[in-house]
Amino acid sequence: MALDVVHRQARQSIPSGSALRGTWIKDAAHRYQELIWYEKWTPVQVAYPNTTVLTPNGSVLKKIEIRVDNLTTKLDVGIDESYTLDIPASGGVGVISAKAYVGALRALETFSQLVSNAGRGLQVHASHIEDWPS
Repeated sequence: MALDVVHRQARQSIPSGSALRGTWIKDAAHRYQELIWYEKWTPVQVAYPNTTVLTPNGSVLKKIEIRVDNLTTKLDVGIDESYTLDIPASGGVGVISAKAYVGALRALETFSQLVSNAGRGLQVHASHIEDWPS
């Protein structure tokens, strides 16, 4: 499974600070990918029936695309931290969409909490989540 960052802003001159934030997202995606495979959290509760199995070679959930609208947003009070996380039950490609890089980071944390040890490999709960800080 790969976590790919896609920048949806139109091709234009992007300030150097925004490139750094894009790097932060890529670095965070790599850290979460390593964390998910290392921790292999085992749930205490009964497994949910609507799950997609992740295999070490990524044969079912192939990747998560991370789409960020604006990498130039500066961290400040009132920044839009909202995100949408879609993990299809059929596997294939999951999508994280966020208006700002902070939302993408929040979505990565949520995704990591959806992954558990299924005994035969990792599984992620298929879901559609729209979230933002209150």
